[in-house]
Amino acid sequence: MFSLNVIIRTKNSGNVLVRCLESIRQQSVKPNSIIVVDTESSDATLKYADHYKCRVLKYPLHKYPFNYSKALNLGIDHANSDFVLIISSHVWLPNKNTIKWMLDKLNEDTNLKAVSLARSNQLDKIDKDIKIPFGTRLNKSNFKGEGMYNYCSLIRKSDWEDYKFREDIPTCEDQDWIWHWMNTANASSFIFQFPLAGYDNPNYNIAKDIQEIYTCGTFIYPPYMSLANIFGLYKKALGFLLKKKLKKAKYHLRLGSALLKYKYFPPKDLQSDSYLVKK
Repeated sequence: MFSLNVIIRTKNSGNVLVRCLESIRQQSVKPNSIIVVDTESSDATLKYADHYKCRVLKYPLHKYPFNYSKALNLGIDHANSDFVLIISSHVWLPNKNTIKWMLDKLNEDTNLKAVSLARSNQLDKIDKDIKIPFGTRLNKSNFKGEGMYNYCSLIRKSDWEDYKFREDIPTCEDQDWIWHWMNTANASSFIFQFPLAGYDNPNYNIAKDIQEIYTCGTFIYPPYMSLANIFGLYKKALGFLLKKKLKKAKYHLRLGSALLKYKYFPPKDLQSDSYLVKK
């Protein structure tokens, strides 16, 4: 029999964590353990984690600045399982068979290194009763900067032991990890394309998108930071402006402007988000 641990990174996630944990509880295939890696939450996060009998690890913020990879590596290092499901606290799984489908897919082929889910924050786009989900297999030939998603990804612990998440980059640890396997072992990943994950991040802002595109374009997939891609964002902004969709126009304009700036004046401290455009 296989074993499965779930890893959840939290910081003041009390308003979303219960929904995530309850959806895991309702799965047809249940994990042996849920590990919460918490970064000094001051709300009800730890109370809910205790209620759902999660194992809580404290991120050593007194020693290290927060880093997504370090938090994941800490959690997975304490996992005692064959498989690890990484899921964000603001993600939930409406369909009870989701984890089973992910495990079945990963078990098909040892050369498949990660299984992830498409997401949606619109409930009407998530059919919780779907019977046969479909997806896309990705490898080095069709990788376009997104090969897995650590808001909900299933991997083998043995693969993580061979290549841990990279701690010298501030984000995009998931894309770096799968790109490593695609390059060194001609491996692949699989993404269920029908939205199987509900996604509602209350702390989202454009700074995170800028950080992710800049990091991925600098370290993993250079076309993200190409002038063609950046000016493509300006073109999209103009298109939305002509359609009087001002919010989307402003978003793409700010995104393109920030990336153009960082292309020629890179931020000094990649581990900090102090250089990013804020909300």
